[in-house]
Amino acid sequence: MEHIERESGARFPLYRDTQRPSWTTTARGSWAGGFWVGLLWLRAVVWGQDTHKAVAANWTQRLLPRAEDDTVTRAMTFGYGAAVPHRLCGDATAAKIATAGARAVATSFDPRWGLIPVGTAFTQDRIPRAGVDALAGVVTLLSWAGQTELADRHTARLAALCVDQAGKVCAEVSLAGAPSDVRAWDRGHAWAMLGFAVAANHLGEAHLGVATKTAEWWLTHRPLPDDTSAAAIAAAALLTLPHDRYRSAGLALADRLAGRIDVNGVLAGGHYADLNSAEVIWGTYFAGCVLAVATGSVATLPW
Repeated sequence: MEHIERESGARFPLYRDTQRPSWTTTARGSWAGGFWVGLLWLRAVVWGQDTHKAVAANWTQRLLPRAEDDTVTRAMTFGYGAAVPHRLCGDATAAKIATAGARAVATSFDPRWGLIPVGTAFTQDRIPRAGVDALAGVVTLLSWAGQTELADRHTARLAALCVDQAGKVCAEVSLAGAPSDVRAWDRGHAWAMLGFAVAANHLGEAHLGVATKTAEWWLTHRPLPDDTSAAAIAAAALLTLPHDRYRSAGLALADRLAGRIDVNGVLAGGHYADLNSAEVIWGTYFAGCVLAVATGSVATLPW
């Protein structure tokens, strides 16, 4: 992590082309700021140093302006950057920021569609869309805040819209009848797997069927994807499911990920935009979380 801190400075890291020395960063975190903050909290939990906790708490406060953004990815920001840290270490700052984020995300629930739409912050069109990328963040954040009914309705609607009978996922669909230009893709399927697994864990067994169906599709068709960030997310999903078969598969995938981390702690091989070998902050976050779980360094699932 130290190399990311050093190269990013006071800005949020997003990704790094491994052919170049520096990270692409953002001032406000974009859609992925919560993963960086969550990674700082994970370090604080694993190493137990007060200085690390202070650094993480300061970064958590910087997430607050994103509550105003019209995007479901706010749930990722405040779920992984605040709600999960509060669950792990009871930090009051994290609780305050998570509460503000949960309120904003809940307000975005649209009863016309029965879910929280993707939003307009990262698109130039105004076609309402539903997407699975932030599902786990939505469930984690809203269940933490006691908004389980909204989380349950959002999850069930996405299952109906985005998962076919075989368990294959379409990561994003139009809510206005327009054709979708988003194809099935590895990270999209991994996001869905994680979302439904977390829903089964936090909201109840009603979501276990779709969680296992998407996991089975993955194990059959994508046991080891090229995108290491998709692999890390999928490993987290498998470790969340309540059967030994899935846990064993998750641990095996975690072991393969560990073998991809170089001597400097860099997990390359992430796919983003037109890059196929990038170091991406969400991949680093989930790889760190999965390895912490696999080695017993954390007592509860950090997602």
